[in-house]
Amino acid sequence: MDSKGFVIPVTKWTREPGISFVIRARNEEEHLPKALDSLKGLVIPYEVILVLHRCTDKSKEIAEQRIAEGMPIQIHEWDHPISRAGFENLATPGKHPYSLQTFYNKAFALSNKIWIFKWDADFEATPELIQFMNYKLDLENQNNHIRYRIPCVLGTRVNFEYYLSNCLLLYNKNTFWESPVWHADTKSDDISEQIISVPVDTIKSYWDEPPWFLEGPDQDPEIAKKWKFLNIIFGQEIKAGARASCRDMTHIEYEIYVQENYLDTHGIHLTS
Repeated sequence: MDSKGFVIPVTKWTREPGISFVIRARNEEEHLPKALDSLKGLVIPYEVILVLHRCTDKSKEIAEQRIAEGMPIQIHEWDHPISRAGFENLATPGKHPYSLQTFYNKAFALSNKIWIFKWDADFEATPELIQFMNYKLDLENQNNHIRYRIPCVLGTRVNFEYYLSNCLLLYNKNTFWESPVWHADTKSDDISEQIISVPVDTIKSYWDEPPWFLEGPDQDPEIAKKWKFLNIIFGQEIKAGARASCRDMTHIEYEIYVQENYLDTHGIHLTS
């Protein structure tokens, strides 16, 4: 926001008809081929904005192969550490250069199409979803602001989120996660066409890495102090719990809201 409280968007005002699929990937060579190949049935204008975060596997080579095959993919690389969802995100100021929100805003600002799809590196589009995008979406609609809530199947569970929209402005911090900010006149709609993803209890290798602020050249004692404080007050954080939206973390989030004023006195702010 500016000094008067107006939201300053990171996404472009002037955009082209079509869909931008924004993918953030960290060593996703196992899942990325399916995430990309499932989009090959699209017959509409689209682009894939692939932001590789410190990938040491074959993710880049996989994308380059698809580019050679004709897929409209733009590869970008992000070499800074990132605070992960959960206590790390809560301990990190939203406007910090290594915050989850900064990463998301930089990634989504690269998109050029009217419609933006928050597409994960482990997503797979069902044929029904491809049909919806090909034949039911008004690709040139940038005046009537709308967001679509889409079911994502995570093994035995289903997550509902506004993945597709033509009205995203930016991302702010909201406790454990990034929180989208929409145009004020946005309308919402639910569709039944599904996304398929990995089981909800999947824990990827990067969750075994220590938080960036604890050690190394980028360590930040102040953020580390807040993160340790959260683990003491609310109990040891469940690894990747916020990513999986597990019920235990939902309970902790409620406790955090109850103690928001107390956390504020310790420099821990729920929003940005």
